Amino acid sequence: MELDLYEDQIFENMDIDLDRSMLRGCVLRHCRLIYSGAIPAQVADCTLDDCQIHFTGPIANGLQFLQFINGQPGGQDQVSAIVDFIVSGSATLPANRFS
Repeated sequence: MELDLYEDQIFENMDIDLDRSMLRGCVLRHCRLIYSGAIPAQVADCTLDDCQIHFTGPIANGLQFLQFINGQPGGQDQVSAIVDFIVSGSATLPANRFS
């Protein structure tokens, strides 16, 4: 699938489909970012101002699974480790942790 490329643009009050767009150096204000996880998101050096993220498809299913795991005995530790990984900005998953 070919992506629409947007560079150094300002978007306001729009729905932006991240499965179809490549954003570089853009400013997004009051936008709704829609993402299914079908492909890796292509967003670099963008500023988000009061945006909402709306997950659909496979990534929404993955989040529902994490909610389920979080409610199981011992599951909170697993989900917390995943959140810590996300927040750390690490480029690689800890060995044997999530694979």
